[in-house]
Amino acid sequence: MYYDLAASIVRLPQNKSAIDLLTQHEFVWAEYGEELAQWATIASNTPGLEAVSARVSGGKIKYTYKGKSVVVPLEESRNDNLISVYTLSQLVREDAELRMCIDTTGNSEQAFLVLPPAQWKRLEDECGKEAVRFRFFALPPSLKAFFAQAFVAENLHMYDQD
Repeated sequence: MYYDLAASIVRLPQNKSAIDLLTQHEFVWAEYGEELAQWATIASNTPGLEAVSARVSGGKIKYTYKGKSVVVPLEESRNDNLISVYTLSQLVREDAELRMCIDTTGNSEQAFLVLPPAQWKRLEDECGKEAVRFRFFALPPSLKAFFAQAFVAENLHMYDQD
């Protein structure tokens, strides 16, 4: 289901925006603090994935997935939704990889597509790594690197107007 969506986005001509596809399907969005509910919907439709729970402990928010817990390093800043999604991505990375949809770079919120790692590899094999990279940003292993690399100018694509 989500693989076909990813393939449709990657196969778009590079002068066309994927934003219409992004708004019609289920993604994890870094906005409004709804990322765990969005994840739960995706997980319920993807074999091998489970919901992520959140609880407050010692004044910090902890996410738990399949018995493993992590603290969400919130800063009480406008980046907190991105930090939350990034933390979610690191927690579930053995089962699923979240990649940022580059077509949302420059917007006030970002969309993240969820696929199992094997499906991302299949997509890269079928469509080419560069084509996938043009549409989806693979999250680096550190939050600092994520912020340094995700919003650079080369991720801002100019598209033809329809």
